[in-house]
Amino acid sequence: MSSKHVGLVVSDTLVTEELIRNHVVEFITSENNECTHVLAHVGQAAFRFEANGAVDMAFVKNQKRRAERPLQFGDVIEWYDEDVSNRVISKFHRCAELFEQRLNDQKFQILVPGVVSPKDKFLFWSEYFPNVRVGMKASQDVLPDVTVSAWLNLSVDTDGKFRVEFDSFERVEAEGSIVSTAILPPDSLSEYEEMKQVPLPSSFLA
Repeated sequence: MSSKHVGLVVSDTLVTEELIRNHVVEFITSENNECTHVLAHVGQAAFRFEANGAVDMAFVKNQKRRAERPLQFGDVIEWYDEDVSNRVISKFHRCAELFEQRLNDQKFQILVPGVVSPKDKFLFWSEYFPNVRVGMKASQDVLPDVTVSAWLNLSVDTDGKFRVEFDSFERVEAEGSIVSTAILPPDSLSEYEEMKQVPLPSSFLA
């Protein structure tokens, strides 16, 4: 049975490439329930529309326009096993956005909710991007038992390696849904007992 894959577009159109249009990071859940990433690419062929005998010209024109619409940083797409070869995607479907995104100081950034580890104040954990290191100054700005949103820099370097870097904390979230009861002090549990809890990996708590 063909498997479905989901990924985040981490580049705008690559104008210097002939066969590749965008870089995409595929989200893969590891055995210890952490999200890992594999870099893939959207090929030029993915933006071509074939009418396949359709005679409704309005339909053909609309579908051609949709197919040729460029992908942008922050877009979320899905594809199947048969749509990719050698990590180059030839067919995809657009999905709802997962993250707020922006271009700040020439850096592509997304906003993600997460928590700082109670065992390591320099470790920021989020569902899609676990184990992001935080700088000295930023680590003093938040408490480990509070859900906060942070801007992360996403990029692909010249060697083709995907990189995630912490940029800054944005705000404290109104709901602590991402905070696991396992990392909260006993006297704080009542504050979160009605909120949905997302278990954190054991490596985060060690």
